[in-house]
Amino acid sequence: MAGFLVARAIGGEAEILTLAVAPRARRRGIGLGLVEAAALEAARRGGGALYLEVAADNDAATALYRATGFEQAGVRARLLRPRGRRRAMDALVLRRTLNSPAA
Repeated sequence: MAGFLVARAIGGEAEILTLAVAPRARRRGIGLGLVEAAALEAARRGGGALYLEVAADNDAATALYRATGFEQAGVRARLLRPRGRRRAMDALVLRRTLNSPAA
């Protein structure tokens, strides 16, 4: 398996809960394809926007999401506590209007 994405849609909105791509399969468009497939399916189910949260210091993921049309909608201060870290970190809340093409 090269990657997977878990999302949900309810009440006109959708959310990406998890996106993972195997390290050996990264930088091949798999993440982009998964995000686009999730956006299409969420729109098909009546969603008007797709949301997600990403660690503020995860530059690679943030770049992927921005490349697929997401924009920052907010920040959740000290929401995430990655393994091995003593302090919680901020999560960026990103939003993409559905039925919009990737940037």
